[in-house]
Parts: sequence; structure tokens; C-alpha cells
Amino acid sequence: LMLISWPLLAVTGIFFAAWMKPALGPPPMPPKWFTIHRVLMLASMFIGAAGSLLIFVANKGLISLDPSRNLAHFLIGIFVMLLHIINPIISAFRCLPTSPRRWIFNLLHGSLIGLAVEMLALVNCGIGLSLFESNGYSSSPGSYRSLGFYVTYVVLLFLLFIALFSIFTGIAVITGGESM
Repeated sequence: LMLISWPLLAVTGIFFAAWMKPALGPPPMPPKWFTIHRVLMLASMFIGAAGSLLIFVANKGLISLDPSRNLAHFLIGIFVMLLHIINPIISAFRCLPTSPRRWIFNLLHGSLIGLAVEMLALVNCGIGLSLFESNGYSSSPGSYRSLGFYVTYVVLLFLLFIALFSIFTGIAVITGGESM
């Protein structure tokens, strides 16, 4: 569930907020990019919370905090989920886009909390995959094949986003934004 929540839903939601404003801009209220961003980020939060809850259920509430094994993964995961829950709460109290204090919201929501949570979550997914493979749950333990696929996936996803941004921005420029 975490691999759906973070590298797919959250990364895509952030992409729409950061890069798709020119192509899916303001005319309808709320703008299309904002609606897509909100739906994807809320889905990411609920799926991530369900994944976290399933871990506690599977372990009957007992989490091993062995520093040599999964302490970092556990602590980063708790921190990430707390910030992921706080960020939409901050959004609920945001000021209007024309407010002189909007920069404070933009700094907190996107630049500080949003970016920190996404980077920590992506790193934590990699840590989780390496724990999964080192614990013998992989078909070839110790090969870190899944981790390699994960890193490749994240890189390809970002390349796809760059391509989509270029295509949609080009369409918006050519049509004057009318076809969006």
C-alpha cells in the first residue's frame, strides 16, 4: 500500500500542483489541477494510513524497535504519516490566493512540509524494500532486485512527468488554454 500511496499517488498529486497550473489553469473554480491534486493527496493519505494500520494489525500491535533492523524505517514512517495528516489540515485554513500572507501558506504547505514528507516517504519506501528483501521475503534475498526496480520506477516516473508537462504546456500555448 505504501508503494501505491507515495511513489504513485502522492508524487502525481504533487506534480499536478507544481507543474500543471499553466495547462490546467484557473477558468473553472476550483481549477482542474487543484481538484486532481486534492483527490490524489487525500487518496495517498488514506491509503498510507491504511498501510500503517495494517502493519500494527499484522504484528498484533507489537513493533520491534531493534536499532539494527527497522528502527529508522519505523520512526521515519510515523513522522511522515503525522506530517501527511497535518498538511491537509493546514490547507483547510489557508488564506485566499490574493492575500499578502499567502506566501506563508505556500512555504509551509508545499515547500517545507510537502517536499520534506515526499522525500522522506520515497526514501522510506526504499528502506522498506531493502528490509523486505534482507528478511528473506524476496525470491532472491540479498539481491536487492526490487529496490533496483523501485529506483528505476521513480526515475521513469519523473521523466514521464517532465514529458507530460511539456505536452500539456505545449497544447495550452498552442490553443491559448481553450482546449483544457
